[in-house]
Amino acid sequence: MKQISIKDTAKIIDRDYLKDLEVFYRDQLLKDTVPFWFPRSIDHEYGGYLFMRDQDGTLIDTDKAVWIQGRACWLLATLYSTVEQKEEWLEGARIGYEFLKEHCFDANGKMYFHVDRLGDPIRMRRYFFSETFAAIAFAAYAKATGDEEIADEARHL
Repeated sequence: MKQISIKDTAKIIDRDYLKDLEVFYRDQLLKDTVPFWFPRSIDHEYGGYLFMRDQDGTLIDTDKAVWIQGRACWLLATLYSTVEQKEEWLEGARIGYEFLKEHCFDANGKMYFHVDRLGDPIRMRRYFFSETFAAIAFAAYAKATGDEEIADEARHL
């Protein structure tokens, strides 16, 4: 796919060009990105996801950034709702949702920024990244499952 220059911006409104972009990005997501990360990054032992990997997929660290736990849960739930209802995507989203809910909030309802593999807190930062990604994760998981209680949790984050 060629780079878009300023002179080529008129092509953006061309339907064929937009279709080419759609196919390109869909293929990148579904044939490259998602298969690299999933299912290998789902932590079936402790929940959540293990994303600290090198380029060949080898796990190099087991700590978990909370914001990316939410982002991954959102991705899997959204793929399930919008691309194809693959049970492994819904199950992967469930694992992330449960890890977030059970391990990533402090006693006051604030979210950690960084936890260890078990979900024990490492760092609390107040950037709202964790809460933002958890809110979209909970909302997407609620949509995928049809669970109104989870939708309420998303609204109250």
